[in-house]
Amino acid sequence: MLMGSVNMTKNNQTNELTGLLTISRFREVAHQALENTDLRAQGVSFIYLDIENFKNYNEIMGFSAGDEVLQFMAKTIDDEFNNRHVAYFGSDHFVILARNSEALVKTKTIVATLNAKFGQMSVNVKAGIYTLQPDDDIDISVCCDRAKIACDSIKHKYDASYCFYTNEMGRDLWLRRFITDQFPTALASGHIKVNFQPIVRALTDDVCGLEALVRWNDPDYGFISPGQFVPVLEQAHLVHKLDIFVIEEVCRAYKYSLADSNLATVPVSVNLSRLDFSLCDIYEEVERLIKKYDVPKDMLHIEVTETGLNEEGNFLRDGIIKFQENGYQVWMDDFGSGYSSFNVLKDYDFDVLKLDMKFLADFEKNENAHIIIASIVSMAKKLGIRTVTEGVETKEQWEFLKSIGCDMGQGYFFNRPAPLEQIWESMTAKRRGNEELTNRSYYDAIDRIDLKGSNPFSYERRKQLDQGLPLAIAELRNGSYRFLKATPGFVKLIRTLGVKSIKECEELFNDTNSNINKQINRLLENSTQTGEVSEIDFVMNGNYANISVRYIDQDANSTAFLLEVANLSQNRNLARSKKREEAMRFIYSLFDRVELINLSEGTVENLYRNNMHTSSILRGGAVKEVVDNYAQENIHPDDIAKFRKFYDENTMEERIKAEGGKKYITEYLRTKDENGHYCWKLYCIVPFPLNNNRMLLSCVFDVDAKKSLKLIGQMAIKKDVLSDSDGKISHAILWANLLAMSQFGVYWKDTDRRFIGANQTYLSYNSLKSEQELIGKREEELGWELNPDFRIDEDQKVLTEGEQVVNREGTMIVDGNLRNIATSKSPIYDTEGKIIGLMGYIIDITMESRDSKGLLNLAFTDLLTGILNRRGLMDALLEYEQMYLKRKADFVIAYVDVDNFTDFNDKNGRSYGDRLLSEVAYALRNRLGKSCVVGRIGSDEFVLLKRVKDLGDASQLQALIRATVADIHQIGNKPCQVSASVGTALFSEVDNTQQLLRKADRKMQMDKHGHSRLTKMFEV
Repeated sequence: MLMGSVNMTKNNQTNELTGLLTISRFREVAHQALENTDLRAQGVSFIYLDIENFKNYNEIMGFSAGDEVLQFMAKTIDDEFNNRHVAYFGSDHFVILARNSEALVKTKTIVATLNAKFGQMSVNVKAGIYTLQPDDDIDISVCCDRAKIACDSIKHKYDASYCFYTNEMGRDLWLRRFITDQFPTALASGHIKVNFQPIVRALTDDVCGLEALVRWNDPDYGFISPGQFVPVLEQAHLVHKLDIFVIEEVCRAYKYSLADSNLATVPVSVNLSRLDFSLCDIYEEVERLIKKYDVPKDMLHIEVTETGLNEEGNFLRDGIIKFQENGYQVWMDDFGSGYSSFNVLKDYDFDVLKLDMKFLADFEKNENAHIIIASIVSMAKKLGIRTVTEGVETKEQWEFLKSIGCDMGQGYFFNRPAPLEQIWESMTAKRRGNEELTNRSYYDAIDRIDLKGSNPFSYERRKQLDQGLPLAIAELRNGSYRFLKATPGFVKLIRTLGVKSIKECEELFNDTNSNINKQINRLLENSTQTGEVSEIDFVMNGNYANISVRYIDQDANSTAFLLEVANLSQNRNLARSKKREEAMRFIYSLFDRVELINLSEGTVENLYRNNMHTSSILRGGAVKEVVDNYAQENIHPDDIAKFRKFYDENTMEERIKAEGGKKYITEYLRTKDENGHYCWKLYCIVPFPLNNNRMLLSCVFDVDAKKSLKLIGQMAIKKDVLSDSDGKISHAILWANLLAMSQFGVYWKDTDRRFIGANQTYLSYNSLKSEQELIGKREEELGWELNPDFRIDEDQKVLTEGEQVVNREGTMIVDGNLRNIATSKSPIYDTEGKIIGLMGYIIDITMESRDSKGLLNLAFTDLLTGILNRRGLMDALLEYEQMYLKRKADFVIAYVDVDNFTDFNDKNGRSYGDRLLSEVAYALRNRLGKSCVVGRIGSDEFVLLKRVKDLGDASQLQALIRATVADIHQIGNKPCQVSASVGTALFSEVDNTQQLLRKADRKMQMDKHGHSRLTKMFEV
């Protein structure tokens, strides 16, 4: 039987499950009983019984077990009251009319009996008692309601099992009814208004946001606090109407007030109730309103209270994730007010944590509050969550929050909640500015750095923690350095280097005549470009020191970076005396780099690098991971296998032992230098016992020019490279070395014109990672030939007639550009004189032809993105047009526009806008540049050209472009969602290039769903 179902007998007087009176019959008999004046004179009470946690019991144990509980309770009540005026009110509720003299005694007996039987299963009975006064009107429903109010007042109070109704509860009941009755009128008449309270950033002391707070001021009743009306509206299932009203007021304020004030760039956070997610589709409601008022998603933040998450976390999870996946920030409000705060943090990924104001309630008297707040802030930073502390009322509290790294504050110290115009007037009077939109993400990135606890030089969350590091955050703003934050450890350390204060350090950084200024400039530039930590060793005031820089973020005028400084002269393990220190410097100068390999722990740590362009090693990184990354970034492809074998941690010690008395192993490997060119370097591994750990030193030397020439010669006779079994230099060896050293791109094909091999130069020229991407394919399948039919005829003449081709000029697509090449081909004969394939090589003559005309490559290249510019695209378009006119080789033009680029640029600054365009260009060229010409014609518009057969090929290209752009999820440290509108047109559909461009542009505009845009086309 379903819980709460009320099955009646034919006369509708008793409930079939419990045998007790029905609700309607109880009202009748109770009314009749109260008409008895003798009974009224004795005094009567209404008792309301509720089984707490019965829903959970029913779900766990089953409905049959639940019915048994209801039947047992019904029998217990009936036995106590001798079948008099006892009713079942549905679900898990019972009501009794009893004499005052027996009401409390029998209630205690019933509660004790039920709790004794089912209490171990977390099923508890609560009772509310309303004693009818002699002069009270006889309204049975009101009497039952009052008993229920008394019962509800002790829910979740495990030290109370019954409660008497009081007049104060009556006033609460009246107010609850007033709230539910007057709520629609209050919304319509403007008695409910939205006020705002500023949120201030600790780093700048500027307003960085507002919270929307609802207020109800009734003309008759007066002020009703949110703590009074919000819970009532939740119980009445009306709270979603309130929250939608607040969101619409915020959106309206953004459009008509914020947009005309100096607070236009400040986002607003709104509170959502957990019930919003079940009473309506709150996500769709928010989407509807921001579209109606044209509000950007990053200007509206969602706040969800911790208590709501604790109660229905599983239910809310999908709703919260949906908001986040679609570009909204979700904040956790009132952290610390519930009983399972940390479980919530484990289960949800919040953007911001708002600490409950109770933490600051006794701030001046309770030192424990300081420790707890600091710990929460540090924990949040380790989780990548920014923090706001509510309830800030004094300057002392604010300065403390700044000192522990809290990111933002909110409270009366800044301003009380007030209408928007009053907020702005108050902020102006207090000379408190508001944060510019273009600076917001920049400061957010800085706020995520935890100088107090975790290792901020790591880009990932790590388990190990570095305490007390000498760290600082500085910025380069308009060409001048200044420090934003610094730990006491940083100040203490720079004093050991002879720098007395942060101010003096700033002066040193800004002294263009000082060597440290030049070094910092280079380090910051390198870290900004690579995204990696850059470091360098230097000498200051007789101290041997190291400085590390990690790029954080940048806006239009500033670049923020993290600094760590170490005084190596104070490290006793490195130098116990000045002589040893000088010796160490000299020894280190002999190497390119030195790494410490800990075989016991399987980690690698960099000890020294003489050049900041040398690829960095992650401190504490796993050996295999470091070796693989270093090999891919720095080692010549032909030497990667040898490099990995040399650094195989499982065989290092065994190979060193095999060397006998030498006690070390060496290997020559081709390695990239700072200019990206491969040169020979000597790698050496030496045992280095330390603290009973199995340690090895890895050292890298430069190799001089004479030695390099010898190594090239020795490649032919090394057993593990290319040699005959007898060690002699054969034709095969000479051929293999010629291919390896050739500056020409050499390839060879079978008689079916399929590639069967190529040298590294050819592969690299065409951006191929290995021969596997080439072998077995023809040129027309790879798509890089502008005129494959011509190449087919050319190959056939070589293969069938033995014709030789010498420096025949043509055009092919390389990395999205059209390149002029000279091709030479010859047939390959077997020993019987039969043609078994062809061999060819290519020479890129693009630069030679352009240089000879004085044009250089810059005339055809977009300086920002490195792909073709308008002029380069125009040349390519004419080439495609000529090919169509000569051979009817159809092609498609794809017109690509990055959606909402202007908004992105305005919000994040031009530098981030430029990085977005560069990322789009890189993605298009990397994925499509082998078979498409890729270029940028201006602003956020790109064009692609490709040979195709029909509309199906064009549609496939359109889908691939969209997917390529959508795969971009991050620009620098900034997560983002990128999309593009694409229009395509075939040349065979139009008469000339002008019509082609117009058609593609028109289709792209249609793809934007009718959004207006300024048409920009080539000048044809």
